[in-house]
Amino acid sequence: MGGEIATEPAARRSIFVSYSHKDEEWLERVRVFLAPRGAGGLGLDLWADTRIEAGSEWFAEIENALLASSHAVLLVSAAFLDSEFIWTHEIPKLIGLREQGHRIFWIPIKPSGVRGTQLGKLQAVWSPAKPLSTLSEPECDLALVKIAETIAGIVNR
Repeated sequence: MGGEIATEPAARRSIFVSYSHKDEEWLERVRVFLAPRGAGGLGLDLWADTRIEAGSEWFAEIENALLASSHAVLLVSAAFLDSEFIWTHEIPKLIGLREQGHRIFWIPIKPSGVRGTQLGKLQAVWSPAKPLSTLSEPECDLALVKIAETIAGIVNR
């Protein structure tokens, strides 16, 4: 990491963010740290369903964003694990894309039973033993900086 920044096309650094709408405040909190300036200016393009405009076909927008991305960030909580939509439509596609080099970064934002799922087999970006919601605000911010640096470092290799 001798200060070089990869010059891959923007689509290569596109990150699909999957979360439960019950955890929407965590989407914003994580987004701030992964935003281009928050991730060291490395130009990560984050896509979440909050980008879907009124009048758009929301399901098609999600499908297109999933397929256009090369990475995914999953904000894991009990509500995330309880989402039928996530487990029926997003996770199977992401697992399939993983075989083509798509990276899945999951972040334990709240305590959950993730260890008993397919995701539990993947290395988390942050220790599931210390979900972000269990940390003090300054500790959580420090954790989010470390998470953003880790993700940006891998995505921009």
